Amino acid sequence: MKASFLMLSAAVVMAIQGGLVPPIAWAADRPAQADCASVANLDLDDERFHPDWTTVANAERLARWHGYLGLVQIPADAAHRPSETAAIIVRAYVPAGGMWSVEDRSVVWREADGTWWFWRQRINYSAPSPSPPPPPPPGQPAPPYRPPTLEERFPPSTGRLAAGQAQAMEVAYGDACRGWDPEFFPSEQPFLRPVEGRQSDLCPPDSSAFFAEITEVDRPQLLYVAACQNHTPTFALMRGATYAAADAPQE
Repeated sequence: MKASFLMLSAAVVMAIQGGLVPPIAWAADRPAQADCASVANLDLDDERFHPDWTTVANAERLARWHGYLGLVQIPADAAHRPSETAAIIVRAYVPAGGMWSVEDRSVVWREADGTWWFWRQRINYSAPSPSPPPPPPPGQPAPPYRPPTLEERFPPSTGRLAAGQAQAMEVAYGDACRGWDPEFFPSEQPFLRPVEGRQSDLCPPDSSAFFAEITEVDRPQLLYVAACQNHTPTFALMRGATYAAADAPQE
């Protein structure tokens, strides 16, 4: 094991240090596990919730996941960005893959005054590329052509988060049961007690994985990975960020 760890690249070691660390600071604030419905019957001590991130394969997965979130960057000239006093910032990423050709990159944050804001870019890789301009008339030179960038083809949206979504984010943000939520939610979730003869629950086939980096005041920045959708308040924050939108304009 020691030799394998020494083979890890610097980027991989940084990935291990920068995320998926148990949020010990939450332990004193959270209620009893049995009082948190979303995890009440999950065996959170099971190794499936705590893979060995020092193996080369798992460390490479961590580095790849951090790379995903590195794609989620609000441009410097964006109309809205989190302030230095933002209470919580959720950066979320859902990759395209399989039969799903859409990639979601988004950031949702709560300012100190309680308002929720968002920035979101949705990239559809199956959308046809724009056609180049038609050739010029005979004898005239063709003007230079630069294909549009992804940002130009799929411009992000930003602004105040829709009222209903902001309310849902506020509820999840204030839920003390977040202190129990695992940072890695695996595809198989073992139970403490059998349910209808089953020892665990499984993600549906072809589920989309969700990735998020959550930054909060006075708490460590943490990476969260969910193999599929679930009912934890932390996932509610991840889902809310992934599908963030503004209220529809009033007619």
